Amino acid sequence: MIAFTALCTVPAFASDGELSLVAQNFKEPSPQECDYWVMKHRGNTQGQAFGSCVPPVIQVYASLGGASAGGITGAEFACNIGPDAGADPGYFLIEFPNFTATNILGRAFVPPDPSPRGMNISWSDCQTGDGSRVLLETVIVFNTAACGPSAKPPALTFGGAQHASPSNVFFRCPLFTLCDGPVFTKVCLGTNIVDCQTPVPPFPNASKCSTSGGFKLNAPNNEAGTCSNLKGGLAVNTIQSDTWSNVKNLYR
Repeated sequence: MIAFTALCTVPAFASDGELSLVAQNFKEPSPQECDYWVMKHRGNTQGQAFGSCVPPVIQVYASLGGASAGGITGAEFACNIGPDAGADPGYFLIEFPNFTATNILGRAFVPPDPSPRGMNISWSDCQTGDGSRVLLETVIVFNTAACGPSAKPPALTFGGAQHASPSNVFFRCPLFTLCDGPVFTKVCLGTNIVDCQTPVPPFPNASKCSTSGGFKLNAPNNEAGTCSNLKGGLAVNTIQSDTWSNVKNLYR
């Protein structure tokens, strides 16, 4: 898996769609969803209701825009976990693809590094989503490292990337398929799309590469990301819990 690449700053509406990785933070009185999470270990939430030693439940959305604004029939992507392809101790992940999908092949977050991974998810009809986004999957994060007043759990980053074995070698990027059957046009996601090497002879720079979306867990110095208020209460497919035990009980 290629290492996670930070997205560059570009004007709005510059992409044909994005992956969005967020976790819901039930801060009162305005619940939010954020692209970062802090597993507080000393009882200080820094104004956020992350909970004591509670890991996140990450929801992965297809955020529609540009060419995909009218809807999608599917997505192909993987997740880069950590800064490289080495093992990332301290966490265990379980993912639950959107059960409404017609076809689901592979997983984007498991198996863990250094194993390759990738998901293809598709629907038989056009998906326009709720608020211009379509739920792709939910990822449950379990911490296996110590966490407490004297034990800070490790940091970890997640980033949307190409499938380990792209279905089309000219699309080495996370992608959506559009609602224009029987063609089902593929569009790369993100704002950092570049020409890159096609992995077949004569190896021309005829493919497209990009990354899209990111999530930070316990970033150094509790580096903040972005949060937005949940409109109309809680978002669709929310998993709400007072304790992490309750979250786990949902899947027993």
